[in-house]
Amino acid sequence: SHPPRACTRVNLPPRTGVDLEIRIPAGRRGLLRVGRLVISTRYPLGLFRAWSWLEFDLSTVVYPRPAGEAPPPAQGDSGEAGHRAGPGQDDYEGLRAYRGGDPPRHIAWKAFAHTGTLLTKQFCAESDTTLWLDWDTLATPDTEQRLSLLCAGVLQAARAGRPYALRLPGQRLGPEAGPAHRRRCLQALALYGTGHEQA
Repeated sequence: SHPPRACTRVNLPPRTGVDLEIRIPAGRRGLLRVGRLVISTRYPLGLFRAWSWLEFDLSTVVYPRPAGEAPPPAQGDSGEAGHRAGPGQDDYEGLRAYRGGDPPRHIAWKAFAHTGTLLTKQFCAESDTTLWLDWDTLATPDTEQRLSLLCAGVLQAARAGRPYALRLPGQRLGPEAGPAHRRRCLQALALYGTGHEQA
């Protein structure tokens, strides 16, 4: 058990072992130390209880609770997944009026047959604009709310597979993408202002 919480109980046959899961609720973000656990037994008759403290030098990082919506991007950066970055060959974007010199393969011949007007198919390229998740661009003065918004932004950008950067007072991570970058960003948010900040 992890006092004062309820015990996790198990009956063990002789000379066997078992893995136990002991839940330790986190009251706040930051570094959570496991601390003292109690191990006890009522073997063999159940009349007496033998017990001892177990002290583990174990800890884990508790991330902020993500807000319902991610923050808007920093000024000048794209925050929308799938933001288009001008002409390209990647995706069909729509039709525009024909201009002299447009390649014949881009002319919308079906539309011309129906309307008699020359239109050109327009394609666009996917933007590789980095998303900046910036502490200073958030409107709320509440520290925990800012951290929750930035946490939601990190998770959203990571799910989209986009490169993103995180700016906190005195700290900048990225721009990068991938699970290791996500873990570093979430850890920085979790430890912000706790005295255990990353180097």
